[in-house]
Amino acid sequence: MKKILLVLALTLSLFLVACNNEKPLEALDVTIVSESYVYDTLDIDVLVALEGLEETELKEIANSVASKIYMQYANDIHDTHVTLTIRLFASQTAVDESNPDYGVMTFEINQSFDQPGLAPGVYQAE
Repeated sequence: MKKILLVLALTLSLFLVACNNEKPLEALDVTIVSESYVYDTLDIDVLVALEGLEETELKEIANSVASKIYMQYANDIHDTHVTLTIRLFASQTAVDESNPDYGVMTFEINQSFDQPGLAPGVYQAE
């Protein structure tokens, strides 16, 4: 009886795994075009070569970049309060003109002794 239940459970789990119809994640065409870290400010310009993105998708991209940048600069930042600004651009022309047409997302790092690390960002559409 136990063997039959075990076989049924395994068969069911294989069936459920095989039925997973989620689309595979696509790599996003996102490029960090410049980074500037001066004591308490960290400015990042990001070229997002995708069209028709919604605000939630832009926030997700900015959050991913912020996490990557935070990990990259964590040893340099230590416990310093730093403002991380991520400017999102739709084209190289917008980067050249310094016009973040996809908006700007600002994060605070080490806001206070009680709030260390990367805080949630604030998005501003352009």
